[in-house]
Amino acid sequence: MKKIKLDENFPPDFVSLFQTNLIDASSVYHQNISGSQDNYVFKICKEESRVLVTFDLDFANILRYPADDTAGIIVCRLRKKINLDYIRELSIMLVKVISEHELSGKLFIVEDNKVRIRNPDEGNRPS
Repeated sequence: MKKIKLDENFPPDFVSLFQTNLIDASSVYHQNISGSQDNYVFKICKEESRVLVTFDLDFANILRYPADDTAGIIVCRLRKKINLDYIRELSIMLVKVISEHELSGKLFIVEDNKVRIRNPDEGNRPS
């Protein structure tokens, strides 16, 4: 079962959407680490072997947050105005991405209509 941690961009109750799709989901809210420094959240995800799922574009910086020795990183780069319905639609798309791809060691950039995968061995490629 794949393991993810939702950053504070996702409401805490969205964890259940992933869990009902057989994804072991946790949230920074459930661990009382919302508002923590990015480095700390990154460290916790690595220790727990969880894929970090976030809207925080800082995590797309491969020099600062290299995905190659993690369970993976998914950064949502969104252009639409964000509301609960939009986050729900995005979460459904993320369930598909998580279920269909090997995540370990990769950085995923999820945009409104596409997913880019950065594999350290292959560079960037559209999905």
